[in-house]
Amino acid sequence: MNTAVTHTHLASLGVVIVAAGRGERLGADRPKAFVDLDGHPLLEYAVRTVVSLDRPGHLVLVVPEDLAAEALELAEAAVPAGSAWQLSVVGGGRERHESVRKGLDALREGIETVLVHDAARPLAPASVFERVADEVQRTGDGVIPAVPVVDTLKRVDASGTVRSTADRRILVAVQTPQGFPFEVLAAAHESAQALESGEAPANDAPTDDAEVVQRFGGTVRTITGDPRSHKLTTREDLLMLHGLLGATAGTAGDPGAEADQPGPASEMIDEPEPEAAPTEQAAEAQEIEATEAEATEDGAPEDPAPEARAEVPTQKPEGSVEFEAAVDWTSTEAEDGEGSLTPIELPPAPAAAEPNLPAEAAKSEASEPEAAEPAAAESEATEPEAAESAAAESPAADDPDAGTATEHADGLDEFERLLRGID
Repeated sequence: MNTAVTHTHLASLGVVIVAAGRGERLGADRPKAFVDLDGHPLLEYAVRTVVSLDRPGHLVLVVPEDLAAEALELAEAAVPAGSAWQLSVVGGGRERHESVRKGLDALREGIETVLVHDAARPLAPASVFERVADEVQRTGDGVIPAVPVVDTLKRVDASGTVRSTADRRILVAVQTPQGFPFEVLAAAHESAQALESGEAPANDAPTDDAEVVQRFGGTVRTITGDPRSHKLTTREDLLMLHGLLGATAGTAGDPGAEADQPGPASEMIDEPEPEAAPTEQAAEAQEIEATEAEATEDGAPEDPAPEARAEVPTQKPEGSVEFEAAVDWTSTEAEDGEGSLTPIELPPAPAAAEPNLPAEAAKSEASEPEAAEPAAAESEATEPEAAESAAAESPAADDPDAGTATEHADGLDEFERLLRGID
């Protein structure tokens, strides 16, 4: 069966979604591509992802023959109106590689790059499709996404006895989509079909398209895969996909972004964001408000003028500027009973009495009036008078108690000089 839905854009990219597997290990009553994940078939997720790519292309779905009509209806509903993607549905083969060959045959002429994807990986993001296609066009080789192996791998015999341990440093786990130049992949599958003469053992069939190309002599490169490209094989995988779906809801290329998603996805969207931790200032403000609220509830009167409260230092700060009037920073009881702190201006303190000065300081003060006398009186002083004055100063320097006598002698000398000036 090959039913083309639309053909409005010529494109060089082709995508084949393999969805013909029966899924016996899953134990479902339907092929696993049609098993529901949160109310939507796995195949629908893959279709939505492919048609969300920012480029035109041709999408081919390979499904069981008896489910072709259902697959077509499902895909038509998933492709938005006016999409640049052409859609086809074909019946699959007995083995995976047979189904891929049928998908390649259904692609129209002009396809240069082809991606093969497993419908059992419903949550592979659109970014992986884009990166694989770009790398194929850049290198001309096969390109597959891969992730490191984290578990220890053992080689065992038929009885389950461990024979050796594999070096996981050189091993990777391979995912889909896998990309190739169209001519390379088509020729490799034709060669593999020609070799199927029944002579090869049944368990020697290739398990992915990269192996088909390698057997044909082609080169296959790897790029970084994505943990969301998990494959559905057992019922436990359904639980993992269910959790991954909740983590990827609403992201770019999310296949379920346009559909109503029950379960964890909607719960995560509706869940309120946690409140941000309050800052230190906000915490202090909240504590003050709580204290005032408790005081109000206990019957304490509210402060009518909180702005009147001022934090006044109880003592004058060191290094402050001196003012003419001293300020007594003392708590006083205001007239309104508020008990606010008010600075009171006090008169300047009287000068403290100076301590007794030594004889030399007393002599200096006593000599100041002499400097204020007329210059004529000073010029008449004779050298003997100066000698007498020096002799009078000598005892005062040796004996501090002689200060009073020195002052008396100085007074007599001054009187004598005045008399001589009159004469």
